[in-house]
Amino acid sequence: MEHFKERLRSIKEQQDALAAEYQGLVKAYEGSDLVNENELLKRKAAAVEQALADAEAQQARLKQENAELRTALTEQILDEKLGILKLSRQKLHTYFASQSAGQHNRLTAFEVRTRQRITEMYRKADRLLSGDSEEIRRMLDELSVRLSEGIHRQREALRAAEQPLAAEMDSRLDDFAAEGISEETIQRRRGRTGSR
Repeated sequence: MEHFKERLRSIKEQQDALAAEYQGLVKAYEGSDLVNENELLKRKAAAVEQALADAEAQQARLKQENAELRTALTEQILDEKLGILKLSRQKLHTYFASQSAGQHNRLTAFEVRTRQRITEMYRKADRLLSGDSEEIRRMLDELSVRLSEGIHRQREALRAAEQPLAAEMDSRLDDFAAEGISEETIQRRRGRTGSR
């Protein structure tokens, strides 16, 4: 039994020595540069991860702002384009209306002058040709009817000529208004806006 006790005491001493050596190694490990360097690297890695997260968040914000600015710029260009087209349409309609009014005025002036001459002929026929005045009146009546018909045909022809031209002009302006804004236009506008 003595041998057994001796053996236990020897194992206990070895265990105590091993525990002391283990504690020494732990202290040495904790005091070594590797542990300190590892902790420093962990802190740096955390800082880099935070900087990356911040950069990604800023990139997302900038991307959103860029998309919003692009949309606003596209809408502004489209509004300006539609405003220019509206003004152009008004100017063209005014031009065609004034041209048409000029043509109608010339027709009306011609009609008035011709009717005055026919009326003057009526008077002369009554004065000068008492016997043949009936035949002359009939001829002047025919002339007056032909004049009215001719003027009416000219006005209709003028209207008929104006309508397709005005319709084509409106159609082309509508087509242009329906076109989108090209990437090239947006880039040119961004370049001009950015250089101001």
